[in-house]
Amino acid sequence: MWEYNNGTVRYIFKVKGKKHQNSKVKKMASIDIEEVQNIRDFVEYAVTENRLKQGLDKMKELCVPYEKSSTGIYVKWAYNDVIKEEQDTIVKNKIDPKKIGSYISKKAKNFWFNYLDNI
Repeated sequence: MWEYNNGTVRYIFKVKGKKHQNSKVKKMASIDIEEVQNIRDFVEYAVTENRLKQGLDKMKELCVPYEKSSTGIYVKWAYNDVIKEEQDTIVKNKIDPKKIGSYISKKAKNFWFNYLDNI
């Protein structure tokens, strides 16, 4: 414990040394900034507004209600469509499909929520 009293206010802090740290991580994982930018560029190229609008039509075709509880179905469709239709681009650019999922999902989810908010 560490205490500081400036005369009017008393501050108490709990301080832990290295022996009691929760994390045992000695080295942080490195981030490949070029890879992240490559993924972002790919998602910008592949996850277009037209593709996302096509997903709206697909939801209607599948009789999926336009509501927030259907978000997972919509996002899964968007991911699968990108992976299927852009396979050659993914391979050509050496992009790991597992690493682009969260980026596609975020863009699709934002589009879906924005659409739901405006209908």
